[in-house]
Amino acid sequence: MALITRSEFDLWKSNPVTKEFLQALQERIDEMAQLLVHSAGISPTEDNFNRGYIRALFDISQFEVNFDEENPDE
Repeated sequence: MALITRSEFDLWKSNPVTKEFLQALQERIDEMAQLLVHSAGISPTEDNFNRGYIRALFDISQFEVNFDEENPDE
């Protein structure tokens, strides 16, 4: 994996395309959560899939990079 600086990561997070992508992820999370609320219990297999899908979307939306605290901009 290529190394990036904290500044580059912050720039990426503030990019309008990134913001739109993260917003789309959140909207999909909300849609899937509503689907799960209304259909939970009908199919345990589908419930498990939907929970896993929601979790995967959430994990992507919360992506962070662990930077070396001794060199915060490297």
